Amino acid sequence: MNIFQLKNPSASDVVMNRLKYMDRFSRTLIRPAALSSDEEQWCSDLKKNGHCMISNLISKEELSALQSDIDIRIRLHEYETPCLSQVKIDQSNPNHSKIIDKYFAVKNDVLESAGLTFDTPDVQSLTYEEMLERFKPSTLKLGIPSSDKRYFDVWLHPTILRIVEEYMGMRPYCVEAYIRRNFPAQFPVMNHNWHRDTNHRFYVLKLFVFFSDCTIETGPHQYVEGSHREFDINGKKYYSEAEVDAYVATRHRSVITSEVKAGTVIIEDTRGLHRAVIPRIGIRDMGYSVFVPLTISSSRKFSDYKCSVDVYRTLSRFQQSFIPSKSFN
Repeated sequence: MNIFQLKNPSASDVVMNRLKYMDRFSRTLIRPAALSSDEEQWCSDLKKNGHCMISNLISKEELSALQSDIDIRIRLHEYETPCLSQVKIDQSNPNHSKIIDKYFAVKNDVLESAGLTFDTPDVQSLTYEEMLERFKPSTLKLGIPSSDKRYFDVWLHPTILRIVEEYMGMRPYCVEAYIRRNFPAQFPVMNHNWHRDTNHRFYVLKLFVFFSDCTIETGPHQYVEGSHREFDINGKKYYSEAEVDAYVATRHRSVITSEVKAGTVIIEDTRGLHRAVIPRIGIRDMGYSVFVPLTISSSRKFSDYKCSVDVYRTLSRFQQSFIPSKSFN
């Protein structure tokens, strides 16, 4: 079975996973989190559709503060580099054409060697507007600050964690946490295409936090409801519109298009089919986190973000238990 092949767990898979992640299952069995009526409904939606949408989880004051901080940090060029520059793409260049055909799903060093990126020294003397004009990025990725508790209060909101734990039947780890700003772009890049997440064959939940209003024009998130339990389309990194349209028609499924206000939170089993539509105008700011189980050993080795010890100590024990030990500064 290739790394992109997903399936529903068999009885033996269930047993093996309970043994492999025994400590994460035991936490939930010994002290399960009590859900409110709203949380029970959101979890029911998640189990049925693979998708649930939560409004008003973040206060207006918290949202405004984070929106401002994200914008300031991006304007100060604190995003990760190197970044893909769409203006550097030459479709007549055979090497560029090969990369385009792969939806740019290649490592940064490949993009760099092809001359398709810009780096921190390229933008240090430029304003944000000048950077956009010169390089036309499709996406800028921003990490969450390790010492800013405001981000952890959202990414590890108790409501989110209770739903995640109830859905999985165990207490997974938050292994990724970041923000993306997307722009209008000529070429689709990676998550702009229909795909399934393969972080784990059986247990993956992803959090989407909208920091800007999202419309058809500014690039909504889309999800094929019910596709987290059906794997007719399977085994590839990306899927064409024709493949997904045929699946939706055959299975009589609906595509959930998230035209939402800033502050909306979505939780999804992203083993299901989903994509981020390319904005036609403006920008889309969105926060992401990924929840998967880890063994005791791998929790010491795997995490893509840092949490300062000072922030960690302010979190509840429940919140702390979702952070891999690799994340501590």
